[in-house]
Amino acid sequence: MSRLYGHIASAPTRIDCRLVKAQQSMIRRSYCEGRNVDPAFGWGAAVYRGAEEANTERKAFYHPYVPIFESRSMQEGAQVAIASLLTGPGGKSDRRSVHPFTFETWTFAMTGAIENFQTIRREILGEMTPEFRRKVQGGSDPEHVFYLFLSYLKRSAGSTSGDAPINRIREALTKSILMLNQWSDRTGTKVESGFGIIVTNRRAFMAYRQFLPFYYTTRDTIEICPICARKHAPEDDPHYRSVVVTCSPTTLEKWKKIPDRHILMADPDLVVSQIPVEEEEES
Repeated sequence: MSRLYGHIASAPTRIDCRLVKAQQSMIRRSYCEGRNVDPAFGWGAAVYRGAEEANTERKAFYHPYVPIFESRSMQEGAQVAIASLLTGPGGKSDRRSVHPFTFETWTFAMTGAIENFQTIRREILGEMTPEFRRKVQGGSDPEHVFYLFLSYLKRSAGSTSGDAPINRIREALTKSILMLNQWSDRTGTKVESGFGIIVTNRRAFMAYRQFLPFYYTTRDTIEICPICARKHAPEDDPHYRSVVVTCSPTTLEKWKKIPDRHILMADPDLVVSQIPVEEEEES
């Protein structure tokens, strides 16, 4: 299992304090819960710094086993970021299974598990397009879910490029979730899958919660950080806005729980909406 943190903002924003130094940071909570996590291992993160020019994406990726607190990128600021910390034994795993997974402009991370994944793995692979089926390298369920989502998106929108309509993206994520639950149910399991997902291509940012706790908060101002006593965004911006999603609150701000079986979606203007997956039609 992994602890996840997702962040999208209207301007590059430092996030290292809340990830590593805060009283309720991902590392501290893992230690408090008795999970033997070595903070030097098991980190994975993807950062979108924004565009230097129109329609040009820039991404910097961390090596999965480089401590996140040793990287200057988090201190310099990110417009969008997804970070993951393994919380399994020793906080280590096969490198191919370390989140987040990436493809072109897409970044994906998942916590929890798909019940009876090994039993339904062949069905998942069968639903993928040949292009994405060939990209599967490891045996983890998050990697399979990511390429299943991209397969549905490409079939629906005709492309996985950054200009895919946001509603098509949501529909592809919804169909992935519905199909995974249907396949798992068919195995006769009496335990429903508990998992959380964060996925983004910088323009669209979505999170999904099923049983496991997942929280979010929004920020409309650039405040002085209580940890480092500095502003985390480079300058005052009257239109600044950000959305943060995490497995557990990392600050004393007002956090809200994403409703169970809902997709939280932040559009390009960072307006948040929450859509129940149960009401979506399979298409």
